[in-house]
Amino acid sequence: MSYISARDPSLSNNYRYTKVRKNLTQHYDTCEDISEEIVNNVDHYQVYLRIKGVENLGELYEIKNDITLLCRVPIELPHASNVHENESITRAFKFSKIIGPNSNQTKLFDEVVKGKVLEFINGSNCTLMSYGASGSGKTFTIVGTSEEPGIIPRLLEYLFRTLPTLPEVPLIKPNASGGISYMTEADCLKDKMDRQILLSKHTNMDCALHKQTYKAMQERLSNELVGLIDQPLGPDVMLNLWVSFAEIYNENIYDLLKPHPCKSQSRQK
Repeated sequence: MSYISARDPSLSNNYRYTKVRKNLTQHYDTCEDISEEIVNNVDHYQVYLRIKGVENLGELYEIKNDITLLCRVPIELPHASNVHENESITRAFKFSKIIGPNSNQTKLFDEVVKGKVLEFINGSNCTLMSYGASGSGKTFTIVGTSEEPGIIPRLLEYLFRTLPTLPEVPLIKPNASGGISYMTEADCLKDKMDRQILLSKHTNMDCALHKQTYKAMQERLSNELVGLIDQPLGPDVMLNLWVSFAEIYNENIYDLLKPHPCKSQSRQK
């Protein structure tokens, strides 16, 4: 027969605790200093906040400085029920930089994107993502309008005007495994046919409108400064540029440059 019994207590019930009062502030300060030193040595993602120019939002947020945003939670919200009358909840959020509502597309590109594109041209990897709720201004920031071109048209103009002249027929192509494949004449012909099939899905009116809009963007950006390559390309250097266009939907990635499948087929992931 087996029995289960509790272990003996570590401290006797009759033990009398000694009252100790000690200032531990210096220990906390030391921990904070060490944490800040560690954080400063870590290469974090840069997060930029662009605030859309909307009226009557001054009561909800305040730009304290270039990197700090103060947000005030309305008292009528459910999670603010413990707040007394005439009081509010304020939260501070820090970013790499805050782009205010009065900033234009040129300032945004110059301060956030241009330096990263120049690093990419000179051999560094770069990833830029836009995130926000519906109606927050993502499309305007990324695409823009003919009068105010966004990040993509500015990036393309900056990139192609900085790079030397590219060959009309590509010699290499990136593959799905992250490497490159050399293009044969048959491969080039197939890519050309795929491009024609993709463009044929749109009406002539749509294509004409897009070309007209982008031409207006090009004219507006024609006087913008371009970058410089650190080292000139040698005669043995091969330069090709490929662009992919994908959509992330329900945690699946879809290639938008692939021809649309038939109704009975699912989209290629």
